[in-house]
Amino acid sequence: MRTTASFALATAILLAGCSARQAMPSTAAAPAHSVISPQVIQTDKQPIHWEQFAWGDPSLVPPTVDIITGPDKNMWYTDYFDSTLIKMTMAGQTTAFPLSYNGGTQFMPSQIAVGADGKFYMTDYNTPVFGVATTSGVLTTFPIPSGDTARYNGVTLGPDGNVWFLELGHVAKITTAGVITEYAYPSNDTTNFYGGIVTGPDGNLWATEAGDSLLDKIVPSTGAITTYSLGCSGFGIVLGKSDNDLWVNCGNQLARVTTAPVITHFPTGYQVFQAAGAITVGPDGNPWFVAFGNGNVIGEISGNNELETVYFPPGGFSTDQAITLGPDGNLWALDNNRNVDVYIQNPLNVNPRNIVLATSGSTATITVSEKGVSAWTATTNKASVVTVAQGSSATKFVATGHNVGTARITIADAKGNSLIVSVTVH
Repeated sequence: MRTTASFALATAILLAGCSARQAMPSTAAAPAHSVISPQVIQTDKQPIHWEQFAWGDPSLVPPTVDIITGPDKNMWYTDYFDSTLIKMTMAGQTTAFPLSYNGGTQFMPSQIAVGADGKFYMTDYNTPVFGVATTSGVLTTFPIPSGDTARYNGVTLGPDGNVWFLELGHVAKITTAGVITEYAYPSNDTTNFYGGIVTGPDGNLWATEAGDSLLDKIVPSTGAITTYSLGCSGFGIVLGKSDNDLWVNCGNQLARVTTAPVITHFPTGYQVFQAAGAITVGPDGNPWFVAFGNGNVIGEISGNNELETVYFPPGGFSTDQAITLGPDGNLWALDNNRNVDVYIQNPLNVNPRNIVLATSGSTATITVSEKGVSAWTATTNKASVVTVAQGSSATKFVATGHNVGTARITIADAKGNSLIVSVTVH
C-alpha cells in the first residue's frame, strides 16, 4: 500500500543560533511544514512489489546494522551481534564472513562504506579500532589514536579519497594506508552515539551530533569544523539528488539543509529509525527512510514538490533498521527479524502470463511494460512447441505454436529481472 501526503505551509520557526556549550554561527530561518491528510491511497500491489529474503536464525537477537552496495554489485551488510560481514547476491544467496583480529578478538561491525580502493571500511561498535575488509572477508584493523569509539556513528567516502567517520567525541578520517586523524567536536561533545556523515554539494563533509541537536561542516583539507544548531536530534544524513540539498533524519521529522545553511523541518507522521543507515537516496533522487512504532513503513520525500509518500509493506514484514539503493535500482532494507526486504519500485509487467494456442500455427501477442526500460528479450525453452519473435514494437512479442505440448517463454530485461509466460499448444 502507498499513501501520499503533501506538506502545507505552517508557522515560521527561527532556529537557535547558539548552544549551551558555545556560540554557534547563525542559521537562516525557514518555514516549518506539517503533514495533512492523505491524497492518494493505493491498495493494489502494482505498481509496487515486495520481495523478502531470509537469512540466519530469526530466534536470535536482531543483529542488522547497516547495508550497502558493494564494489562487486552485491549487497553487503553488517551483523555486530555475531561479529560478521554478510554478502547477499541479487537472488538472495548469502555468504557470511566472521570478523576477528589479534588472534581471535571479535570485531563488531556497525556502519559500513566502500573506500576509494574498493574495500569495506567499518566502524567497531565497542572497541577503539577501525576495520578494513576485502570482498573475500580478509579483515585488517587499525587502532584509533585517542582511544575513542564509533558506536553506531556513520561512515562515508570523502571527496578527498579518504574515508570519514564519527566517534563519540571526534570527527575522524582514515587513509587507504590506514592512517587515522581525529578532530574533536568544537562543542566538546563526547556522547555522539548515532550521528551520520556525508559529503555535501559544496565539497565539505556534513555531520550530525544527535544528542546535542547540532550540525557540523568539516573542511576535508584542514579538518576545520563549523557547528550549527540543527533544531532537532539528527541521526543519518544524505545528499538528495533531486534538489542537491542535505536531508537529515531527526526521528519523527526530516530536516532539509542547504549549505547556507537554511534548515527546514518536515514532520513525517512516523518515527524514523534512529540510526545513520535509516535514510538513503532512492532511484528518483529523493531521500528515503525506514520507520517503526506506529507503522513499519518505508517513506520518501520529494525535494522538488515537498510531497511525502509512505509505503506499507505486507503483514509479514518487520521493522526495517537500515535501507540503501541496490545496483538493480531497487531499495534494500534490513529488518529486525533477520530478513532483507526489497522494495521493487518499477516491476516488470507481462500480459498475458498464460497462453493457450488452439492449433499449430496460431499466434498470440505478449505485451511488456517496465518503467525506465525500453528493451527486453524473449526466449522459449521448447522451440519445437512454441517460438517467440519481436512484434510490431519493442513492447510486443509474438508467440507462434508449432506442436502439441507445453512450454515456457521467459521475458527478461538487461538487469536480470524476468517473468515466465506459460504456453500450452493443443
